[in-house]
Amino acid sequence: MYELDQPNIYCNKLNKKHAPASPFFMKTLSLFGAILLGIWLYQAKELSFLIRYNLIAMMFFAFLDFEIHKNLFRWIHLKILVANCLMGFLAFFITQLITPDLAPVAFITGIMPTAIAATVIIGFLQGESTFVVVSVLVTNVGMALLLPIFLPFVLQTEQSISTQAILIPVFTTVFTPLLLALGLRKISLKVTEKLIPYRPATFYLFVFNVFLASASSSHFIRFELSGGWDLLWQILLVTFVIFVSNFVTGDLLGRPQQRLEGQQSLGRKNTMFGLWLALTFVSPIAALGPVFYILLQNTFNSYQIAKKSS
Repeated sequence: MYELDQPNIYCNKLNKKHAPASPFFMKTLSLFGAILLGIWLYQAKELSFLIRYNLIAMMFFAFLDFEIHKNLFRWIHLKILVANCLMGFLAFFITQLITPDLAPVAFITGIMPTAIAATVIIGFLQGESTFVVVSVLVTNVGMALLLPIFLPFVLQTEQSISTQAILIPVFTTVFTPLLLALGLRKISLKVTEKLIPYRPATFYLFVFNVFLASASSSHFIRFELSGGWDLLWQILLVTFVIFVSNFVTGDLLGRPQQRLEGQQSLGRKNTMFGLWLALTFVSPIAALGPVFYILLQNTFNSYQIAKKSS
């Protein structure tokens, strides 16, 4: 009996040894590979304008089965907006007590609204896309309306901030794919149903966006950083604390049923918005907060997506 069992044990070991790599391993490899490749090929920063168009394409597929109904807005979305504001101010005042020079960096990093890409990420995580879409609209519109009041007070600047300059890019990027998807459903439900199975392929657009974001971050650190490595590590530490606080707070707000949605709504940040604020109203040094946040959130989301796929 023992001898008969041996070939089976051997075959099982052999099959396990030569089994194809798991989806978790492959997606982890591709996402972290994109981050490392972006750090190396920093010249790809010149293609960063494609990020927005890739987002529109990904969101189009995410919206193919999106439905508008009366229960779209919930109280939790107001809580997320309030938490978003508090995170910016708490980060500012706490950092002001420890290292005053980094307080503007902390404010910009903490006040960034929900990223449009969060709607795509939650789709990969098999969460409720509608919830995150509303979070994107509430926080981005809310910040566009509130920041012209907040920013001069916090940063002690007299420079005016155009609400229109913030709202137009957000509305264009969100509503273009939404209207296209809703229009296609209205015209041909059959074509829409045929496109939905191709939604997983948008993962590769996400990988490409991670690569471009990493390349932009790498280019900035290589050629535009001033202030030395000590400053770099201090900003990284401040950004990391804000990053962890955002995801933990979002998780708590979303409990028990919508933890993932809460995490992405408060944790996945519109870093392009943060970069624009920093470079326009503060300084290139302040832009390092959003730059580091890009790397942190893409690394964490890459892990989440790969784990979900395993």
